[in-house]
Amino acid sequence: ISSSSNSKSSKNRRRHGGSLTILLLLFIVVVAIITFLHSLRSITFHADSITALDDHHVPAVAASLRDFKASSSSSIRGSAKLGHVSDNNDNHDDEHEERTIPSGHDSMSACLLVMDDNHRLVEWLAYHYHVLPLRYLIIAVDPRSKTSPTSILNKYRRKENNHMIIEEWNDFHFMRKDIAGNQVSDEDQFEIKRDRHRMRQKMFYQKCLIRMREMNRTYTMLIDTDEFLTYNHASGEKYADWEREQQKLHAESDFSEKERIPLSQAPPSLKEEGQLIHFIRRERDAGHPFFSKPCISIPRLQFGALESTEEDRQRMVPDGFDAERYDTLRFRQHAYRNDFVKNGLAKVIIDVSQIGDQTPFVPTVHRPMKKICKAPWNDEWDSGLRINHYLGSWEAYSYR
Repeated sequence: ISSSSNSKSSKNRRRHGGSLTILLLLFIVVVAIITFLHSLRSITFHADSITALDDHHVPAVAASLRDFKASSSSSIRGSAKLGHVSDNNDNHDDEHEERTIPSGHDSMSACLLVMDDNHRLVEWLAYHYHVLPLRYLIIAVDPRSKTSPTSILNKYRRKENNHMIIEEWNDFHFMRKDIAGNQVSDEDQFEIKRDRHRMRQKMFYQKCLIRMREMNRTYTMLIDTDEFLTYNHASGEKYADWEREQQKLHAESDFSEKERIPLSQAPPSLKEEGQLIHFIRRERDAGHPFFSKPCISIPRLQFGALESTEEDRQRMVPDGFDAERYDTLRFRQHAYRNDFVKNGLAKVIIDVSQIGDQTPFVPTVHRPMKKICKAPWNDEWDSGLRINHYLGSWEAYSYR
């Protein structure tokens, strides 16, 4: 009787556990859908907001995509399917190994984690290559990824001039062998996959920052493929009038007790190739407090999934470019600035040449080095840069 009772009890526990697992999966799906639908609400433009990357980003992206047009024709599931993820770099063009490494003073770097992100990587690389300029990239591919970015990356390795140094890493590059070899599967519980992702993220950023320091790099971005680093001001001749309007709006805002510090000069336009790093150095040397620390905490601006009109999407887009293929053109409505709930926590760029012999601990990507990085809830009013964060379409959002 006791044995039979124990057997029934065991079956009931398994049945109950299975039911809980199903309920948990349903809950996760519902939360994902609600999160996405929430972004479809009327996320309107604030009176002082800058649309998307501002109109100047259109020719910037177009210029850097001009020789990349073949790859930009990929759909979410089209040319993104480039084959398996290799365990080494034997698929890439090794010519870049013999070339001169671009100067860390005149170019920027990035540490990037990807998982089936090819549909976003084309636009992300083109933009940052042109605007920053991005010339050193370490990219780690998730072992569960079904696609490889190598084919896309090779286009930047093979540029005759101004090539990019790109290192493709797998888990064995930055994790202990016993951990890297014990892979998480798609069938594992949500908590297991979540904890593994967070662990990978911390260990990758730590090793990547150390590697960038060894390679004499300077400013290094820690952002994702759906995020774009840009100026937080109007540029060129528009800056003076825009800044006067911002001062007025600031005086009427909830942040009026804080001083709004203007830039030393008008920021360059995004049409001007490779000027963002020089802008950072100029404002840092001028004593602007936002740029004064080796770790610059940058607020994000959340763009929703409500598509812009066809007229808005095609504004300033050159012939031959379909704006619908690019998130930065397709989605131009965003949350209110300084809405910490919708925009989320800040991300950072770190000047690795200024961190000395410190070993980055990376408790969180939003504040990877506590000693030099400020808390990740920034007042957007005094920020010289911002990161535009694109939710994208439901197809892209749910792809992984």
